[in-house]
Amino acid sequence: MDGTASRPGPSRVVVGVDGSPSARTAVMWAAAEAALRGSTLFLVHAADTDTQTPVLSQAEIVRIRQAGRELLDRTAEASRHATPS
Repeated sequence: MDGTASRPGPSRVVVGVDGSPSARTAVMWAAAEAALRGSTLFLVHAADTDTQTPVLSQAEIVRIRQAGRELLDRTAEASRHATPS
């Protein structure tokens, strides 16, 4: 050990995705920040389908969850194109 303090930087940048313009702005900022820090970008999306089971059919729940996955995929693709490799 050479006596210098080593502080690990954040290894993750996490941002929520809901399809809104403000969320897209947040994703682009987070992608740039992750690239700047050499960190991994994590996109998250949540849909409360568990409490909706009495009023939604199983097919509707599957559709909602699939739509969330597709939103994450589209957003991830957009963020990859917006930041330099």
